[in-house]
Formats: sequence, C-alpha cells, structure tokens
Amino acid sequence: MAFLVTNIIDENTFQVTPWKLGEQGRGTKVRIWGTTNPNDPNYKLIAINRLRTLIENKEVDLKAPSRLEKDSSSNELILVCRVVLNNVDIINYFPEMAQQKQA
Repeated sequence: MAFLVTNIIDENTFQVTPWKLGEQGRGTKVRIWGTTNPNDPNYKLIAINRLRTLIENKEVDLKAPSRLEKDSSSNELILVCRVVLNNVDIINYFPEMAQQKQA
C-alpha cells in the first residue's frame, strides 16, 4: 500500500499519511529498517537532503514491518519497516547507512 511522505524528520525517519498495523497501533512516523548511523558528523545533513530529494511529497510503499518503537520526545509510535520507492528498497540509496552483515 502506498503512503504519501509528508515530512522528513531526520536521516532515517519521516512522516507519511496515517498507517495502521493491525491492532498493534497506528501513526504517521516511519523509520527505515536496516540503517545505522555512520561515524561522520556531516552525514546527517547529507542523508536528510537525500531523503528530501528522493521521497518528500512522493508515495512510498511500506513493506515487512519489523517492529514498533516509541518516539521518546512525543510518545508517538514509529513503524520500522522496509521502504520501497518505485520498486527499489530505499536502503539502496544509502549504502553508507546499511547495516553490515555479520560474517
């Protein structure tokens, strides 16, 4: 199902039109599954700008929900899932944030 991205919050979190995950919860915040923050202090701004260019005001598909997290600042739920844009997992646009697979 497609959701319109309405706001970029940070380097791996954004808001969409309302989602609902069964009886577990509902909300508007989404975190990209499989990301980790690189040790580059300048990267956060680069990633936010990349997200704005790629997905802001566009529709994305939310796939394979992994878990729900609580936003510590607002107590809202955040859906952690795969994010797909034009049939491409968005993590492919952020290789520097992809979690390294354990050997």
